[in-house]
Amino acid sequence: MSLHFLAAAVGALIAAVGTGLLTARCLRAPGVALVAWAVALFGLTVSLGAQAVGYHAGFGPVAFRAMEIGAQVLAPLALALGLAEVAAKSIVTRFAARLLLTALGIVALVIFASDPLSAAAFTKAWPATTVYYQIVPNKLLEYVLAPAVAIVALIAIGTTAARAGRDPARRRSCSRCPASSACWGCRCR
Repeated sequence: MSLHFLAAAVGALIAAVGTGLLTARCLRAPGVALVAWAVALFGLTVSLGAQAVGYHAGFGPVAFRAMEIGAQVLAPLALALGLAEVAAKSIVTRFAARLLLTALGIVALVIFASDPLSAAAFTKAWPATTVYYQIVPNKLLEYVLAPAVAIVALIAIGTTAARAGRDPARRRSCSRCPASSACWGCRCR
C-alpha cells in the first residue's frame, strides 16, 4: 500500500465528510456561496477518490477524467464563485461573476469530458495532463481557467480588504456579536 494511495484515500474521506456537512448547512440556511463551496468540496471529493482508485488499481480514462474535472474545473471555479458571492456588494457584480464563471465552467466541462485522450498507456504513476490531453484542454487550463480563478480571487480579496477599513456597517457590532468584534456574518443588519 503506497503513501500516495493512503493520502488520497484519507483526503477523499475528509472531503466527503466536509461535503456532507456543507450540504446539511445549505439545506438549513441556503445561500449561493455555501452551495458553491459545497460543489467545490464535492469536486475535490471526486478528484481525490479517483486518485485513490488510480493509485490502488491503476489510472484509466475514467479515473483520469474524474480527477481532472473535479480538481481542475469544478473545485476552483466553484470556489471562485463562492468568493465572488461573499465579496461582491452589488447584484451586478455577483451576476457578472455568476455568468462568467458558469459559462467558463460549462465550456471547460464539455471540452474536458469530450476531448479524445492520447494513446499513451495508463499506469499507477501520476498521469500528467500534457501526456494524455490534447492541446485545447491543456491550454484551457494554462491560459484560461487558472488566470480567471486567480483574477476573481484577487479581486474578491482586494475589495474585501479595502472595504473593511472604510465601511462603517462592517465595523458596527450587533447585539448577537461580541462587543469587541465586528459583525461579519450573522445577518443582523
